[in-house]
Amino acid sequence: MREVRPEKTGWRDRDLSLRHREWGYDAPFADFDWVCVEYDMHKVMGLFDYKNETAEWPPDQDRGKKATLDALRDMADKGHVPFFVVRYKRPFSWFEPYCWSNVAHMGWSSYHGRRMSEFDYVTFVYKLRARTVPSEIASRLSRSVA
Repeated sequence: MREVRPEKTGWRDRDLSLRHREWGYDAPFADFDWVCVEYDMHKVMGLFDYKNETAEWPPDQDRGKKATLDALRDMADKGHVPFFVVRYKRPFSWFEPYCWSNVAHMGWSSYHGRRMSEFDYVTFVYKLRARTVPSEIASRLSRSVA
């Protein structure tokens, strides 16, 4: 079975982020903490922003965070891609996907805010790709919600 590639650098350029902030209020940007693209066959299947259970919730209460999420929602809707904000609890005992774009609400609203075991969440991620979880992966995952 093919393995997922490991992280190559382990860092990002913080200095560029700090410099960009000096360019002024009218040049807003976001350097994302953990935004991920789920893809299949070179095509985007979903945009995900992962939030640990200890993160501020809901995440769009702060104006800056709301603006960032609004920009991601806009990008996802323009690209006809579902965008989810996903809360999770370490050691990955549960996941809660929240539909954060119109496209996500249209096709995946039954998953909105649903607490799932890791097995159920991985099944959801595979379902985005119209695939099923391989048996060797399914056998390693927990099926219970903590």
